[in-house]
Amino acid sequence: MLTSSTADPAFTKNGFCNWKNALEKKKGFQKHESSDSHMEAVARYVTAPATVIGDVGDLLCEEHALEKSKNRKILLTILSNIRYLARQALPLRGDWNTETMCEVNSNFHQLLKLRSQENPEIIEWLQKRDEKYTSPEIQNEMLEAMAFGMMRKISANIQNATFFTSMADETADVSNKEQLVICIRWVDHCFVIHEDYIGMHPLERTTADQVVAILKNALLRMNLNIQHARGQCYDGAATMAGEKTGVATQIKTINGKCLYTHCYGHALNLAVADAIKSVQCLSDSLDTVREIGKLVKKSPQRNTKLDKIRAETKNESRGVHAFCPTRWTVRGEALAAVIYNHAELMQLWNWSLTL
Repeated sequence: MLTSSTADPAFTKNGFCNWKNALEKKKGFQKHESSDSHMEAVARYVTAPATVIGDVGDLLCEEHALEKSKNRKILLTILSNIRYLARQALPLRGDWNTETMCEVNSNFHQLLKLRSQENPEIIEWLQKRDEKYTSPEIQNEMLEAMAFGMMRKISANIQNATFFTSMADETADVSNKEQLVICIRWVDHCFVIHEDYIGMHPLERTTADQVVAILKNALLRMNLNIQHARGQCYDGAATMAGEKTGVATQIKTINGKCLYTHCYGHALNLAVADAIKSVQCLSDSLDTVREIGKLVKKSPQRNTKLDKIRAETKNESRGVHAFCPTRWTVRGEALAAVIYNHAELMQLWNWSLTL
């Protein structure tokens, strides 16, 4: 309590409401500012011991603190669900229900319902009309925040290593849109090699100028100085490795220490492909395996029949799959699948002849 006997009740008990005269010298804030009660209150505040007051809402209302703790707990659950689904490359989306304003059949929603067995408060949260933080827009914002956090951590690690190598390759996705995949290769203080994926960027034109612009922009976003690059690794296509206007040549004009290396994977693929073409037996074998994969996988009827034959023979090996034209590890699996399913493929062939 204030010791001053001239304390104005409007500023101590009743509350100030004379707003039209608030700025007047004789009636408003300026009069109160020069009063004994105000100066005493300021002096007490200045000399008061420093304590952690915390949220005013928590002090005024314990229920507010409990509600905030509950909301934070459920929000962390939602974040962990999104992180899990993103880590496992599982889709979040489902059918949108306009009544409940949520995706009732999505992986995200079903995972929340599963976790509600441990925390029943989640069910009450999902029954709210709004402010549930489960909409597709909020999901995208959370994913974006997580992605930015990871990119900042990767960027910090590469900056600590100082020097790095950029790696890039063009590829078309399932919708036939050209994409540029960019990775950074670097070595830490323990001489452990790291290769970090930093982005997939759409290519409007597959020209060297366009690729260089995207590469420079990607490094800028990662806060990486292109002058610290000591290597660049691409395939041997003219766009990437051209001597006059290729990507490697343009990057080297910016940084002469950034040496170009033909991607070992692409170089090995070209060398092995040329070697196999010169051996008729091997060339025919690969062509045959490719045609077998197309025969089975491009016909749902034949694919289903092969599955039935494999079930009857109790064949537990991997089934026949498409022959990848560039990845030799997948080619090896395709060749092994034909060998392990030879008897079943012969039955399928004889059955196909009777149709």
